[in-house]
Parts: sequence; C-alpha cells; structure tokens
Amino acid sequence: MVFENEIILALLIIISIITLMLLIIIQKIKNNKVVKHGIELGEEIPGINMHKTNGQSINIRDEIKLGKIKVLFFLNADCKECNKILKILNLFKPLKSLKIVVNKSNEEIVRMPKYLYEDNTFFVDAQTLSRTLKINAFPFFVVSDIHGKVIDKGYLSESNLTKYIAKYELI
Repeated sequence: MVFENEIILALLIIISIITLMLLIIIQKIKNNKVVKHGIELGEEIPGINMHKTNGQSINIRDEIKLGKIKVLFFLNADCKECNKILKILNLFKPLKSLKIVVNKSNEEIVRMPKYLYEDNTFFVDAQTLSRTLKINAFPFFVVSDIHGKVIDKGYLSESNLTKYIAKYELI
C-alpha cells in the first residue's frame, strides 16, 4: 500500500513537470510568430510615393533618410483591431518618427485625431501595399534604420503597441 502511494506521487510529479514544460513550449511558440508579411528584414524599403492628407506627394525612402520616419504603422480603417490601435495612439502625443500608412481607399473614412491625421498620416494605394511593400495583413508595423533597411517588422495588437512605442522611443 505504501509502495503504491509512492508510485502515484511520483507519477503525479512527473505529469506536473511534463505539463509545465508543455505550457512553456506553447508560450514560446506563441511569442515567436513567424512574420510572413512585409519586406524582409535587411531589405531596403522601396522608394514609393505616399500622399499626405493635403495631397502632397512624398517619397518614403527620402523621408526615412532625412530622419523624419523611423516606424511605419500600416492600418486599414475597416479593420476593428486597427481602430483599437488608433484609439490607443490618441493617448500618446506627440509621436515622433511614427507615420501611419493607410490604404488610399480608406482616405475618406479615416477616423483619427486631427493632430495625428494631419501630421502623421499618409495614403498609399492597395496595390502598392500588397505588391511592393508585401503587406496584406493589418495592423502591421515596419521599423527602418536611417539607411532605409528594415530592422524589425510584425503584427500590431493592443497588447504589444505600447511595447513598440517604448522600444523605438516614439514618445
């Protein structure tokens, strides 16, 4: 009887350890999502033209090399998660070196604070987003160095937005 209790206790300990190890593995897999969208890390961001809210055309690569852009958030006004991101961004002002890129078809329906909209928002057509920048999932972000090379990219969410704002010193 005592021997059976020791075996049961040993099995419970082994099961607990295996369960804990599996939970750790699952968490690591969740945190290391493979980002299949966007320009590859180390590649230079193409010199595409974007349009400011006043209609002025700017070249994204030129703005990056001038140090005016460090991080690009790609949003779609029809995306629920993107609209949550916009609400959170409203709490942080001003956001330096951050530009928001929105699908040109959303130009009329963008709902964001005036300061964020006028100063930090650019429009790009859907074909450029998809073919040239390889972005087909929203919300998405790209970080570049001063030479225009992609150094980080990924999917944005409410849970990781503040992490990226702090990490790239956008405040």
